[in-house]
Amino acid sequence: MARRALFRSEVRAALRWAPAAAFVLAAGALSSGCGLLETGANLAIRSQTIVAMRNTNTPVSNTPDVAAEMAQLYQRGLTDAYFDFWTRRESDPFDAKAADPVATAIWCTGKRLTPNAEPRKQSDRPCFQRLFTKLGLPAQDPTLALAYEPKPQPKARLERDIIRVETVLEASVFAAVTFMRSNYPADLRVNDPDDALPVTEPAAKVWQEVRKGVQRGLERFTTYQVSHARFARRDLSPSAIVLSGGAGNGAFSTGGIWFLLHQVAKKPALSTKARVDMVAAASTGALIGILIKDFYSGGPERQRAALDTMTDSYLCKSDADLYCVTNAGVIDLGITGSAGSETGLVRFSGVSRLLDAHIDSATFASPVEYFASATEFKSGRLFDFSSADPGDITDVASLKQAVLSSIPEPGMAEPMYHVGKNQGFFIDGGIRSGLPVLPPILGGAEHMVAFVNQRSDMFPLKDYPPNALASLFRSIDLFTFQPIVGELSQGEFELATRRSAEYELCMDRSEARAAAQGLPFDYDRANRFCTYRRPDEEPLGGLRGKAVLHALEPLYQSSQVFQPRDVPQGFERFVGTDLVGLNAAGYSFNPEVMFRQFALGAATVLERCEEIATSLGWLPDTDFACEKPDDLMKELDDLRAKLTAEGCYQKSSALRICGPDDPPVDPL
Repeated sequence: MARRALFRSEVRAALRWAPAAAFVLAAGALSSGCGLLETGANLAIRSQTIVAMRNTNTPVSNTPDVAAEMAQLYQRGLTDAYFDFWTRRESDPFDAKAADPVATAIWCTGKRLTPNAEPRKQSDRPCFQRLFTKLGLPAQDPTLALAYEPKPQPKARLERDIIRVETVLEASVFAAVTFMRSNYPADLRVNDPDDALPVTEPAAKVWQEVRKGVQRGLERFTTYQVSHARFARRDLSPSAIVLSGGAGNGAFSTGGIWFLLHQVAKKPALSTKARVDMVAAASTGALIGILIKDFYSGGPERQRAALDTMTDSYLCKSDADLYCVTNAGVIDLGITGSAGSETGLVRFSGVSRLLDAHIDSATFASPVEYFASATEFKSGRLFDFSSADPGDITDVASLKQAVLSSIPEPGMAEPMYHVGKNQGFFIDGGIRSGLPVLPPILGGAEHMVAFVNQRSDMFPLKDYPPNALASLFRSIDLFTFQPIVGELSQGEFELATRRSAEYELCMDRSEARAAAQGLPFDYDRANRFCTYRRPDEEPLGGLRGKAVLHALEPLYQSSQVFQPRDVPQGFERFVGTDLVGLNAAGYSFNPEVMFRQFALGAATVLERCEEIATSLGWLPDTDFACEKPDDLMKELDDLRAKLTAEGCYQKSSALRICGPDDPPVDPL
């Protein structure tokens, strides 16, 4: 019993500190049987043991699965927002016959860019011209008028759509070539003609695998594209909210989202205008994101229920309400080098029950596309499970599985093994993608707001780390911070690259048309057509995201909501003033601390309300209104009084051992 008590105390320490490092330290303490009294020599020996254990999990092959790589690339690599390309085509350009010309374009482009025995061919244009012709994507009517139209005519819409399709096709081919040059360089150097796939062995076998993967990816892409049925309009561009992880710190994002949706709920007619098309989330953000989808699943009653679930789940739940401790020993956990079978310290049985109680068929049918990011440990791949993709999520059960697959910290919590038809060892999406901005950007989002449960820069330390343990914890903080910043830049750079390529192609075609008709090239008119800008529309300066996107302002608008450096004025009585201590919640779900984070999120969004509403496309075209600070303070007072009356602040902080009512959430 004393050993179990020690285990529980060490688990609690792990849950309150950086989870990954604390897990190893807690386990090390357990194996000695006498708390944290390991000597440096013993710790070094144990480290060698862990390394030896890791070596048993080396990849089965040093060569990547080319078919799997190509399938993943083409499954989501072509998604974007289109006017009506998919409804006006007489036939699907990406049917089963498309795999051969796409794979041939990869071979052709790679061969022309790779030195070999033949003289190198510099231009890749013939490769793409053949591809576009075989797919039936020629330029449209050369007499197309280059004039802005609030609701473009079919010819103009189709022209823009084809330009967008060709742009993403080119990008996908170059991405595939990069993969082949890195992993299969010899198969780009065979001397077969570049207008058909190689027949010389062994390269022919590899290129047939490329074709097989492309076909599989295009089939998944076409099914998804038709399923989500998202089309762009210049007066109603696709919008997205992106949510980072952060365990207990997720209450910050929850407060910001609650504030925004609370304003929408005040005016029932707003729910169809102040809408959200996509929500992408990782880790704790996946729990918030599913409630955004639920908010848009019905009328006022559904909206109120979603908001109540949001506050109850994040402000009136203790550790024991959300998870239980598996009560495993060191042998079960594999710490001693034994073949243990326990995959986590905790089990999210409470979270699973919450999802069962609140997520239903109406949530699944909500028009908001929901992305849950999860990392599959066996392959190392990142999965962005989509509620609009029949290959990912097909019903309420698989929707809940997707949510649960995104939240378990590796080693800390048990993984998920199933999401719909997908099988794997799924854990926290934040391992590979702490802020999944790419899924909505690749899906054509033109309005985006990203919520990050930390500051935009690291909290500086007051003093140097005093010992190795402090250095280790600081290192983990730095490791987890950098990917967030990098993903924001990566996502917007990807968008800028796509839209700039579209713009250049559109301008080139406009100039070629003018020359073919013997007319002077009207640059201003063509520029406005190619950037979707109204004749009287002036640039909006830096309001629309990165500076590199200023030339394409009508095509993108974004805001990033980080935790602020200071508490918004007047909200100190809800938040306090110690933001450094407040930001160390980890896996400790304390209702009082969570309320402070929640209030900070709500107050931060209030300060930037008009900017955020504009970035979502809600302003100026709807009657969305931001409430006053006094109104929010009263609502927070009322909410805190309600939580107090319900006994939320009297909940025990004791951890709960898993019992008969806590079976594995997803047994293997």
